[in-house]
Amino acid sequence: ELDEVDSKSLNRRLKYQSRLRDHFRGRFRSEYLSILVHRFEAKRFRGSMKIGDIVLLEQDNKKRINWPLARVIELFPGKDGIVRVVRLRTASGEIIRPVQRLFPLEVPVEERSH
Repeated sequence: ELDEVDSKSLNRRLKYQSRLRDHFRGRFRSEYLSILVHRFEAKRFRGSMKIGDIVLLEQDNKKRINWPLARVIELFPGKDGIVRVVRLRTASGEIIRPVQRLFPLEVPVEERSH
């Protein structure tokens, strides 16, 4: 009988944690990311992209809330030295995209000491 009570309590707790996680993930995506994209559109990225930056990857076929995250792993500057294209690592692999289709998150790149 005690095992049954513990099992019910544990199941309720797991469902509650799952709802909380989904709630906060939804709020993060809807509130923070929409503000970030609007702020970024006002002042377009001007060559300050760095390797290791975390970006939202714009996709025409998805709502902004569902755009995937990616990490910048390589920069491709033009002849004038301005970075116009980058290589990204996503959850599904690596891709190359122009910086105009990227929205950097305000996540600082950790300095690595060797």
